[in-house]
Amino acid sequence: MDERDLIHDWNQLEPTFYWSTARVELGDKTLRDGLQNPSVVDPSIEDKIRLLHMMDQLGLDTADIGLPGAGPRAVKAVTALEQEIVDSGLSIRPNAAARTVVADVRPIADISQRAGMPIEVCTFIGSSPIRQYAEDLDDLQDGRYLAGRRHLRGERGPAGYDGYWLREHGYDPDDEALCKRIFKAAKRTDHTLTEGEVRAICRAG
Repeated sequence: MDERDLIHDWNQLEPTFYWSTARVELGDKTLRDGLQNPSVVDPSIEDKIRLLHMMDQLGLDTADIGLPGAGPRAVKAVTALEQEIVDSGLSIRPNAAARTVVADVRPIADISQRAGMPIEVCTFIGSSPIRQYAEDLDDLQDGRYLAGRRHLRGERGPAGYDGYWLREHGYDPDDEALCKRIFKAAKRTDHTLTEGEVRAICRAG
């Protein structure tokens, strides 16, 4: 795959507006993307609320308050952050991440409805060509699977169960048959595979 087919160079275009008159908005992803590292500690909801207030005090326009499709814990955190914005009358606007599946988008809509405040949904395709290229994935079309690669990722999961997880639990991340079983299971479900489900798949082999 040619990088030039994936990366658009905006510097080659003639400007269509003047920066001097443009409004630039600042968004903070600390509460979600800033936590995607196996060596960090996920802050408590209380600490996340403190961070949210700091973002508001700094005058930031938006905050990514999480990916509730990841599971009940994420739903609880996103709900608390959304409700805090409403109850405290904060100016910062919330947005939430979601893969392009109903199971990810529905909890955002539910949280928004309960709190009575809109949440911008920032969707992404988990198996986009750019991700396949960056993570050295095989083509995901027609149910093909990841075999002997660095990560185990599917359109619907299994988020978080990568080579480190397999190795830490006594499984070989280069086991092609195991990777195939996990990936196929992830493609058949409408949710992110739980740790128990991944363990069961590993033991079944």
